[in-house]
Amino acid sequence: MNRLRRNLRTGVQEATFRLILALAAQYGWDVDHMDVLTAFLNPRIDRDNIYMKMTLGIDWLASNESGSSGSVLILRKALYGLKQVPRHWYKNIDGYLQSIGFRQSVEDPNLYLQQGVLLVLYVDDLLITHNSAEGWGHQIKQLLQNKYKMCDLGAAKRFLGIEIKRTKDGVFSICQRGYINTIIRRFGLMDTKPAKSPLDPPTDLANTHCEDKLANRKEYLSMVGSLMYAALGSRPDIAFSVTALSRYNVQPLEMHAMAAKRVLRYLKTTAGFRIQKYFNIFNIVNRKTPRRGYLSKKTNGSRILPLLSDTPIPTGQGISQLGNPLADAYSDSGMSMSTTNLSYLG
Repeated sequence: MNRLRRNLRTGVQEATFRLILALAAQYGWDVDHMDVLTAFLNPRIDRDNIYMKMTLGIDWLASNESGSSGSVLILRKALYGLKQVPRHWYKNIDGYLQSIGFRQSVEDPNLYLQQGVLLVLYVDDLLITHNSAEGWGHQIKQLLQNKYKMCDLGAAKRFLGIEIKRTKDGVFSICQRGYINTIIRRFGLMDTKPAKSPLDPPTDLANTHCEDKLANRKEYLSMVGSLMYAALGSRPDIAFSVTALSRYNVQPLEMHAMAAKRVLRYLKTTAGFRIQKYFNIFNIVNRKTPRRGYLSKKTNGSRILPLLSDTPIPTGQGISQLGNPLADAYSDSGMSMSTTNLSYLG
């Protein structure tokens, strides 16, 4: 199972993406985006015996010597639509990257490191962070273009559905305006009133005396999952709200569905909010301790105000790189109450 999970894991962790931007802002590195064209057609299939029926246009190959049809083809190269294609593509590009000197990160298998170059792999998209003055990045890009048919998109402007902007002084900012507008349309909230906060403070989500009807669980899970991706991407301001709503995934009520829609209306109001990645000048002198951890108290998961309920108050933990928050986690007495236990900050 672990080997299969490693083979199929082609998605980069959001914290890795955030760390890359923080380091690029800190050291003034370039962040370039490259796209592999028809990536899944590159790997060869040597071990798996995969057969396919004759398709229209080549059915003349189906006739054997006896004149009867019914022949099949054995695949030697991958095709789109095969279940095994992501695994074969990942093994193909992973082997090539390691053959040209990259080392795979232990914590995130989609992060590759080499002298002067950091490479992030997301299926067929590559994010290459490098110091343009040293020239290593350009050599790597040339090697990749010699191996695969690739498109050099220049400075990264969009990755993982997150918009990236960089000012002249090297400050990065990230935003999910396009994604937020998409989920607002999906749930039919384009014409709704705006909301100034993710959750209404007096709302008691754990009200055991509520007589509300059960909500549509499939739609509720879809809303919470969509909100979770926004929180993990560039909207840490809704991370706590998503954590609270996720506690009711098993049996959501109408009040929970309304609360989730309020968070969506808040995102609609603040769709253009951006998070900045900057170089913290206060850490220039002490470069031996650029990474910091913190521990803080957060509000209660049932009510927004901590004093309105007797349940334990979640504890918050986090890590920052030169003033740029990377990740934080919420838990109650060390126990995870939902699938949103870990939420990444911008």
